[in-house]
Amino acid sequence: MAAATVILVIAVIVIVSLLAYYGGPPSNRIPPSKAKLLNPGYLENSRLFVVSATSRYGTHNDQECFILNVTLRNDYTAQELPPNSADYNGSGNAFFIMSTKLYSNEGQIAAKEVTEPHTMPVPGSPQHSLGAGNTEWFEIDMATSSREIESYAIDIFAYGGIPIP
Repeated sequence: MAAATVILVIAVIVIVSLLAYYGGPPSNRIPPSKAKLLNPGYLENSRLFVVSATSRYGTHNDQECFILNVTLRNDYTAQELPPNSADYNGSGNAFFIMSTKLYSNEGQIAAKEVTEPHTMPVPGSPQHSLGAGNTEWFEIDMATSSREIESYAIDIFAYGGIPIP
């Protein structure tokens, strides 16, 4: 009887450990994203360069999301300033608002950005700043339950050498 109890306890411990390690039953796991970035390199006409971008599925404030992790480098300098810099800092610092568009094989996927903190003028999109020559990692959270995302593009709504009003 004691041996059976020990075996049962060990079996329960192994099962609980496996569930913790693998994240629960397969039906509850969120698959990784294999989506591809459509616009590598410099974003639009800026000197903000995409060093790397990775994506995954996850949650943000209990909402299912497509989560983009992007590393940007600011290639502006004191000699080559971002737009509107002369009035403010002259250092090459860049201020920008970015988001992303998601696509499946059928076209663009409707998704709302839920990245925090939310700022104006683009509701739901935070304003960032990046010093001249600096590289930094940013996260963009797009609320969507779609798991058919094939590709994405990073958009810049506004950028310049002064904070965006």
